[in-house]
Amino acid sequence: MKSLIVYYSYEGSTDVVANLIEEEINGTLLRLKLKKEKEIKSFLKYALGGKAIMNEKPELEPININIADYDLIFIGTPIWAFTNAPAINTFISETKIENKNIALFCTSGGSRGKTFEKLRKNLPNNNFVGENEFALVYKKEKEELKNEVKEWLKDIVK
Repeated sequence: MKSLIVYYSYEGSTDVVANLIEEEINGTLLRLKLKKEKEIKSFLKYALGGKAIMNEKPELEPININIADYDLIFIGTPIWAFTNAPAINTFISETKIENKNIALFCTSGGSRGKTFEKLRKNLPNNNFVGENEFALVYKKEKEELKNEVKEWLKDIVK
């Protein structure tokens, strides 16, 4: 089964999880990058949360992946204001994803809110094979996080 791991990471937690998934399944990594990535420090980054709530779709760097080539697609996002990052909105709206096995994951410092429900709604006509919230990634030892990823993947990649 050919697998794609699509994700957006702002501070690095989602990047860590995506790379651990890739190590386990030997999939293809696709890190989404905004055309105008802004460096926002301290509390100002929470202004981006407002953009997430508003379902903004910022412009992404070009993506050179053919979704049709993959059987299983992982979609990962940090949680901003109880929802997915805006880059994921852009990817989903600009990419035809149908009749695929989809696994959703997020990284959070608190609660995922209704992130998975929203993503499932925005990805109709697909088979959802798993979802997982990796909370407080930055506080975990790499081995602990690796084991958490492995355990989750057992039910997805058989």
